[in-house]
Amino acid sequence: MANDLVPLLEEIQRPEFSAAEVFWGSDTFSAEWQMAREDGSLRIRARWHSTLGNYESLLTERGDVVAPTRTFVGEWAKVLK
Repeated sequence: MANDLVPLLEEIQRPEFSAAEVFWGSDTFSAEWQMAREDGSLRIRARWHSTLGNYESLLTERGDVVAPTRTFVGEWAKVLK
């Protein structure tokens, strides 16, 4: 997952970035993220296929995530460290 995450974080910081679709899959979850730039923020629409504990419907109910791009990158940088 880290091999996919680092290039994604680099891409979304580029001024010309507009949208991307990402597939996340591991032994504990599977999801597709549609990401789009909205001014200085990212809108992430997740489609959850499976999760450990069967929480797909709860995650779907949360709706889209909108976060400042800088905050999104900063939070993932903490995980990568």
